[in-house]
Amino acid sequence: MTGHNARLVSESQQSQFAHNLQAFPRKGQAAEGDNNPARALEEYKELTIVNEDGTINWTQFEKAAHYLQDVSRKNGEPNFEDLKMHLLDNEDDTGQK
Repeated sequence: MTGHNARLVSESQQSQFAHNLQAFPRKGQAAEGDNNPARALEEYKELTIVNEDGTINWTQFEKAAHYLQDVSRKNGEPNFEDLKMHLLDNEDDTGQK
């Protein structure tokens, strides 16, 4: 929840989150080294992390962070479709719709 309580996200945390988000291209591992910023932006829009106007949807960004933490805690492998389902789920963290 760093950033929501007036603490700044450290450079290390920024780098780690950026690295983790690279795990989510629709092409999976096949996208490694395939630098296509336009496709990445469209995929982040599809995930609802980026709004249609190009701004960050901070609520969805936070949900993506929770997903990353949960997958990491379970030693799982993050992927695009699982993240998309997580982000498009209308329930909040308390289970309320």
